[in-house]
Amino acid sequence: MTNIDIYDVAGAKWYQQPTSGAPPALAMGCAVAASAQDLSSHNIYYYGGYDGIHDNEDFNDDVWILSLPSFIWTKIAGTAEHARAGNPAAHRHVRRI
Repeated sequence: MTNIDIYDVAGAKWYQQPTSGAPPALAMGCAVAASAQDLSSHNIYYYGGYDGIHDNEDFNDDVWILSLPSFIWTKIAGTAEHARAGNPAAHRHVRRI
């Protein structure tokens, strides 16, 4: 997740935005997005998952937050005993992506 694919609606084209502090490649996690009340910034939260290769290893319990418009990742560490993969997340005021 060192580069994020972004679609420019006005320009009708895709481009890649580099990020910093990116997490390792993870599969089957859950992602949600939330905006600041004044819409000046946005966060994408990515929770859990696993590397997609080693089914017998512990799932990931970390939360990774991608802050926009800075495109900087921040890690909030979790523990393997609470780890999840493939779980949906939804909340009334959070957009599911």
